[in-house]
Amino acid sequence: KLNGADINWVITGSTAFAIQGIPLEPNDIDIQTDEKGAYEIEKYFNEYVVKKVCFSSNEKVASHFGALEIDGLKVEIMEDLRKKLNDVWEEPVDFGQVQKICGSK
Repeated sequence: KLNGADINWVITGSTAFAIQGIPLEPNDIDIQTDEKGAYEIEKYFNEYVVKKVCFSSNEKVASHFGALEIDGLKVEIMEDLRKKLNDVWEEPVDFGQVQKICGSK
């Protein structure tokens, strides 16, 4: 559903490792995007929403976060995920540095 959509997004976490050939079995799919993208992805997959996208934070992470369940598979949507390390908040992921387009030349 996201092919051709004007949304910046990347698959991260264990699924990204598995796609790259690391031998493990992911238990969910993590999608990182920007704030606009998080709400757009939620709209595209509205029938699968189990947790609506909203801002969430604790002492270690902050993000607009939501979750889908598609055919029993959990999909987490995270917007500009920020992590706190040594009492300093990291900058969100730079999609230009991590994004890969499978099959592109």
